Amino acid sequence: MEYKEKLAIANERNRISRELHDTLGHTLTLLVTLIKSSRINIKKDPEETENKLIQAADIASEGLKQIRTSISGWLPEKLNSGQITYEIRKLIEFAKDTGIDIDFSVYGKERINAPVYSEVLYKICREAITNSLRHGKATKIIVILKFKQKEIQLFVNDDGIGCRNIKKGFGLIGLEERVKDINGTLSYGTSGNRGFNIHAKIPNKVIS
Repeated sequence: MEYKEKLAIANERNRISRELHDTLGHTLTLLVTLIKSSRINIKKDPEETENKLIQAADIASEGLKQIRTSISGWLPEKLNSGQITYEIRKLIEFAKDTGIDIDFSVYGKERINAPVYSEVLYKICREAITNSLRHGKATKIIVILKFKQKEIQLFVNDDGIGCRNIKKGFGLIGLEERVKDINGTLSYGTSGNRGFNIHAKIPNKVIS
């Protein structure tokens, strides 16, 4: 009983740490980018600066809400099976406020057999966009979501500085664990001289 209790505490600590890393990392990255842009434009375009600060306040409020739900024991995005395309579009609109160009394409009929697939796909997109802004210094991101009969594929490619020597941090390790838990595969890296690519393949089977 004591071992099970310690294991449960450790699992819950890891869950909260992972959720906070994802939510805080994404929210703070967007905020830092918006604030830097505001400092540059504050004298040249006060009206645009005001709009960016309003956007920053909205992003901060959304991030705070997600942090609260993470700590309370619920996933920040309690997605239903048919919501993933909508939620990714909403995520992208928030990220676009920083000035980055993001192209999102969907192929096939949206059909997801369990909400857990939606949650994993959303978190991959969020982490990829965060890393493109924070580490890759990217100006353009391409997101492609493909629905096939027995699997779902997600591609996130950017035009950033790339990374040859990948040192996996908490974010990438967390993504690998989530994808592995649903018997999917995750690959990532730099091909050519620039850019960073993430490719996830998830078997779309019913999970009890």
